[in-house]
Amino acid sequence: MGVAGLVLALGATAAPLKEKPGWEKHQPTTTTVVMTTTAVSTTTAVSTTTVNVPAPPPPAPPSSDIAVLTLGAVSSVFAGQDVTYTTVVTNLGSAAATGVHLVDDTTGGARFLTLAASTGSCSGGASVSCSFGSLASGASAVLTLTVEAPANATTIASTAVAGADQLDPQAANNSSRVETVVLPGHAGAPILSAPGGSFAPPLIARAERGARVVTASVTLDEGAAISVSILDRSGRPVTLLTGSRVDYVPSGHPHMALPRLIDRSGSVPLRLRLKAPPGGQYRIVVHALAPSGESSSLAIPFRT
Repeated sequence: MGVAGLVLALGATAAPLKEKPGWEKHQPTTTTVVMTTTAVSTTTAVSTTTVNVPAPPPPAPPSSDIAVLTLGAVSSVFAGQDVTYTTVVTNLGSAAATGVHLVDDTTGGARFLTLAASTGSCSGGASVSCSFGSLASGASAVLTLTVEAPANATTIASTAVAGADQLDPQAANNSSRVETVVLPGHAGAPILSAPGGSFAPPLIARAERGARVVTASVTLDEGAAISVSILDRSGRPVTLLTGSRVDYVPSGHPHMALPRLIDRSGSVPLRLRLKAPPGGQYRIVVHALAPSGESSSLAIPFRT
């Protein structure tokens, strides 16, 4: 097609289309699409468990650990001697202890002499009461108590009990006890004496059934274990014969009467038998041993 034909074609008015039988006339249709959004609600079930938690316990009351130790200077003394007891009260707890106190009882007949405290105050006699106030952790208070042993042989004791304001879970160490044995007699060696001393008339052993018998006595100022022997002029022991007696107890040992424990002071009678010619010079030797281990001897001359 030429240019003219194309222009004609473009510029020409097209004839309306004829409707064919069966065609329906349709108007433009606008279609509206509606989109519906449905919200889905999801519910989650939560299970709740109730747990009962106990309340914390109240704080424990303050506690302390008061320890007591009593020491005796000696384990035994003689009647009338002084005895010193030292009692140490120590706070072994981790915190300070308040109202620390001590009671110290002395039994057995001891006589109170003196007391001294390193801190606080103490008073009393046979029973001493002390108030030491507060003791820091690790601190100590000391009581020094001196008494006099009674005149008789016995056992005296010091018993100390301590405490504080605070609860003490270690009650086993709150008390202490120490004992002291009072020995019969006195300090030092026993004192032996013979009646009349150096002014006593000479002893003579009398003849009796083929032997010689000498009787004498010695005096002890305290109880002691004594032994008796006879020596000749040269210092050699002479055999004691059957029938010899010390404090009325027979001897059963050659040369020497068996040690005899005399538990009292006073006179000790002797009756000694020996085989000896007339005109001989002899001496009775008495040896006394005190409980302390100290001893003394006495010689009594006699002749046959």
